[in-house]
Amino acid sequence: MTPTPSPRFRRRLRNAAIVLVGWVVVAGAASALLPNVSVDGAASAAGAGLVGAFHMHTLRSDGGGTVDDLVDAALAHGLDFIVVTDHNTEEPTRYEYRRGVLVILAEELTTLTGHATLLDVDTVHVSEPDSVDRLHGLPFHRSIDDAGLRIAAHPNGRRFWRDRTLGTVDGLEIWNADSEWRNDGLLDWLEALTLLPFRDELAMLALVDRPARNLALLDSAYAHRRLSTLCAVDAHSKIRITDRFFLRFPSYETSVGLVRQRLTEAPELSGDADVDGPAVVGALRRGQGWCALGGVADEGGVRIRLEAGRLAVALPDGAPRSRIRVYRDGEVVDSGEGSALDVDATGPGTYRVEVDVRVRLLRPRWLPWILSAPMRVGVGPDDPPPELLGVFEDDYGSRYTISPTSWVHEPDSRYAVEEWRASEGYVIARNDRSNPADAGLWTRIDWIELEGMEPWSWAFCIAAWDARGFAEARGADTVDRSEPLDGCGGFPFSRMRRIQ
Repeated sequence: MTPTPSPRFRRRLRNAAIVLVGWVVVAGAASALLPNVSVDGAASAAGAGLVGAFHMHTLRSDGGGTVDDLVDAALAHGLDFIVVTDHNTEEPTRYEYRRGVLVILAEELTTLTGHATLLDVDTVHVSEPDSVDRLHGLPFHRSIDDAGLRIAAHPNGRRFWRDRTLGTVDGLEIWNADSEWRNDGLLDWLEALTLLPFRDELAMLALVDRPARNLALLDSAYAHRRLSTLCAVDAHSKIRITDRFFLRFPSYETSVGLVRQRLTEAPELSGDADVDGPAVVGALRRGQGWCALGGVADEGGVRIRLEAGRLAVALPDGAPRSRIRVYRDGEVVDSGEGSALDVDATGPGTYRVEVDVRVRLLRPRWLPWILSAPMRVGVGPDDPPPELLGVFEDDYGSRYTISPTSWVHEPDSRYAVEEWRASEGYVIARNDRSNPADAGLWTRIDWIELEGMEPWSWAFCIAAWDARGFAEARGADTVDRSEPLDGCGGFPFSRMRRIQ
């Protein structure tokens, strides 16, 4: 015999149903009528440089879809490139085109210091594991030094980056979609849950906030060395229910629409993945541009220019009500509401731009929209030292012409400088394809300052000259700077004197 529910239980059930129906009606009306945010679908092709999405996962690790699913999302948002970073793949970086989208297949590596996304990996050096990642059950099996571009992932997330100097990486994620929602308050979550059944893209937008701790870490570390900055989608499209069942939420399309990476100084794509992939990674390493959060407006029309002692910010027509802030060395130097701001930038230091937009979801607030990469005024700790630029002659009478972008050993050996790392005393360069020896390969040049040896002011050592890639060249760090007479692989450093 089936027991009959008591009248009290039936009243409670009826009241709960009324509350639920009432919430659905009110939330649906509020979702349809109150929000004033128009989430933009595709990025503008007219914008400066390239636009893409960074840090995403597939079924190969802990994602819910395939690379083709991510390409679908990229096409929906008009992206030029995507960077897929499945966990611990133990493979070199690969580049390919899928339906016109450049796909960079990279890796998110678990290390004892935290998680790092690795790009520009030529060779993977696997070693004996010394510990096990408790989350994925995978061994810590290799060093991040295999990569030419090493980015600290979610540096203040659950698996935060323990080295607060950022000394072993080339950059950091200043915003990570999978981490930032974890520090939201009760009102943010109530708003997001109310919007979720009706407009999921606005529900995700309700959880966007300023990454204050990441930006503070960036400002602190940038005072000592140059760093790349990226904003990460960290898309999974997966909420695990059981070992075999999961929800495809939030969708790749929703996640990719939440953050876009704009590279303002990137080459025009040729359609050859093996050429375009390394070029885009190089642009990510250099780090010029900005990221746009939320898709609340087309960031392709944003202009941020630092030249002739002025930092000028201009926003596109049709952008929501905006608030622009300019930072120098982590402190606000100017701010204002409107579509433009022009700031004196003659003082030395590192400048950044942040733009917020005024939106109303279920309640009004200022929402982060644009986060720019740092811009240096004056000589920074990793910029080419002025004393190394010019025309020089070495001990053997050879002539050199050195500029911020090239190192020329006359008469016919030319090297295109990929990175100055003055804080560590070396430069990485790509050998010109017309060189008589080791054409197209990579070179690392270390230098030391000399005292009491006038007219010789500095000396250099070619630590690598035939490396297969950026990472291998950088890894050739066997120079002994304390022994100028034989610290260059048993040979002396070559002394240099200025002649022009």
